[in-house]
Amino acid sequence: MTNTSPEKTKLVIVEGIPGSGKSTLSRYIHDILNTHKVKSELFLEGDLLHPADYESVAYMPNQVLDRLRSIYSDVFHYIDSFITLDGNDSIIAYALAQQSAQNRIPSSLYEEIRHYEIYDGIPVEKYCELMINRWKSFVKGQRGKEMITIFECCFLQNPGCALLARHDAGNDRFIQHVLQIAGQIQELHPILFYLKPTDVRETIERVRQAG
Repeated sequence: MTNTSPEKTKLVIVEGIPGSGKSTLSRYIHDILNTHKVKSELFLEGDLLHPADYESVAYMPNQVLDRLRSIYSDVFHYIDSFITLDGNDSIIAYALAQQSAQNRIPSSLYEEIRHYEIYDGIPVEKYCELMINRWKSFVKGQRGKEMITIFECCFLQNPGCALLARHDAGNDRFIQHVLQIAGQIQELHPILFYLKPTDVRETIERVRQAG
């Protein structure tokens, strides 16, 4: 993705393998824009409020949700406001609910919900559908904003982890999914930075040891 009219850009994406410097560059871009009085917002990897990604969010059949609501009726009010209905299923921002409840949600309930995590607890096609719809919603909301949004890693790294590492869906499915996202965001005139370290193996090993 390239852009010959930077003044029209509403989306900046920073990508690269773990340890390549994505967070550092993302914060730097955000700081530079602020210095020049350009309105911007930054969403790093793991942000529970990410507008185009799902971080620690589950997708659960409503019948399972109703069963859990019955079993954990004394604490389910902590979760109810973080549930979005989607036909016969529900989208549950379980980590955000736990944060809001100050860890009052029992670990047994938390793990039951986490079992349906969007990134690795649901079928590949449903994951792709949810993510494409999430990006569509973000683009729609971004149209009326006079600001630049900066994303770290949600365009390539996160789909790569889900489709290639977790689901083994294959390169073709991964490429198809990324191209669908690219098609959705073109109207935002995105700029993509890809950080490629000189020694990929050394970078991955350093991240592994640090983690």
